[in-house]
Amino acid sequence: MKSSLEIHELASGQNRVVHQTVDHIEAPNWSRDGKHLLFNGEGRLWRIPVAGGEPQAIDTGFASGQNNDHWLSPDGSLIAISDKTETGKSCIYIVPAAGGSPRRVTQHVPSWWHGWSPDGLRL
Repeated sequence: MKSSLEIHELASGQNRVVHQTVDHIEAPNWSRDGKHLLFNGEGRLWRIPVAGGEPQAIDTGFASGQNNDHWLSPDGSLIAISDKTETGKSCIYIVPAAGGSPRRVTQHVPSWWHGWSPDGLRL
């Protein structure tokens, strides 16, 4: 095994394995509703139920060279990602949370996503 996605419960001190793979997993984050984890792996963005199961790729169109920068907008409708497929250097894109075509939001490269404003209007 190369990667193990686990949840650590602070109150009990227990760990629970959600997913194990020989692939590299980066930057797991909770969904806004707490039902899924989003993570990067092999240049793609994935969603897996907290209860476990098989990860499902989130459609990000051509963006298949993602690094570990991603997160949901405050309202949960969009995901910001950093990807290098189009230019060879990292750019910031926005995709619908359910998946879809990426929309580039930065012109200068390299650029990496770091956070949303609380109102969701700025990156």
